[in-house]
Amino acid sequence: MQSKFLESDFFCEKRILLLGINRIQSRPTFQHVKDYDAMLEQFKAVGIDEIHFVSICDFLLFDQVMVKLAPHSKSTQLSAPDDITALQDFLGKKGHHKFLKEYWQFVAVVDRGQVEFYADQPFGGKFGPDTRVNIYSHLWPEKMLEWLTEKSI
Repeated sequence: MQSKFLESDFFCEKRILLLGINRIQSRPTFQHVKDYDAMLEQFKAVGIDEIHFVSICDFLLFDQVMVKLAPHSKSTQLSAPDDITALQDFLGKKGHHKFLKEYWQFVAVVDRGQVEFYADQPFGGKFGPDTRVNIYSHLWPEKMLEWLTEKSI
């Protein structure tokens, strides 16, 4: 994670769609990332400046894979426990005890450093990298686009 990630320009000066992903090597994550990235222009049309993915996976090729999967979006891999705690505090998540440890699927709209909307995927247990289970079924990009358009979610 970059130093001062939560104070960076894109957090403080923009309205971003922040997505927590895990298992970058899994088919569901590949598709989830590609779907959001492909819809960037639609998100921009409803007031989103950037899409940013964040993960704690220890996949060595994370940066190279993300550039190919989401060439129009940004991504950050968290590494230090303090970074995870800071993000947890920022999102105000008080739910599942494994949030931001083993449980990473979430989406948030962050408007100039303030969380405007937050949703996470119900915890379904651990899945291996070869999973075919849709671990993002509650966080479809179409749902977020609907909320941003109609504020209806």
